[in-house]
Amino acid sequence: MVSNIIYINQGKASGQFGILANCVADKIGLEFEWSEYPTRRLFIMAQNNELDIIYPVGFSQERNEFAVASKAVYTSQDLWLYVGDQPNFMDKGLSIAVIRGSPQENSLVKMGYHNVSLVKYDAILEMLRMKRVTAVILPEKIFIGLTGSTKLYSSQVFHTRQRGFYLSRKFAKNHLATINKAIDGCLSL
Repeated sequence: MVSNIIYINQGKASGQFGILANCVADKIGLEFEWSEYPTRRLFIMAQNNELDIIYPVGFSQERNEFAVASKAVYTSQDLWLYVGDQPNFMDKGLSIAVIRGSPQENSLVKMGYHNVSLVKYDAILEMLRMKRVTAVILPEKIFIGLTGSTKLYSSQVFHTRQRGFYLSRKFAKNHLATINKAIDGCLSL
């Protein structure tokens, strides 16, 4: 996990979005049990009702097929990141790294990019630094969480996306309205 986005220690969440998750849990009277899994597995688990909530994640049409989105918690930008001269982002053969199972992966596939490496958070910027890819795409807040600064990289906006909670369909039937109300209450603090 990216520590200033959300950090899990002994079953408790902290960090910028962990605080909001704790507030939502308190307002709805539930205790969240935190686990970390690969993104694709999270959505399959939610689809199979093996997992109630996924957070924090970006909303996408593809993910809506697996689970139910809450109200948006925040809106952020996905960034193209590169080192040196700006690449031609229209070049469908551009070597790009994205997080496996991310909305960015789905967007690039739909746009016809065919040289896309799927990696984990801990490897993505290293691939760019080592020039194994020409560019990477990351949500801005995760990028800042991984680096603490933006000094080594140049960036350009790829996409703006809303982010929040995804709920399994079964869990959403009984809890979506309550969670959305809790989100409103927690965002106003």
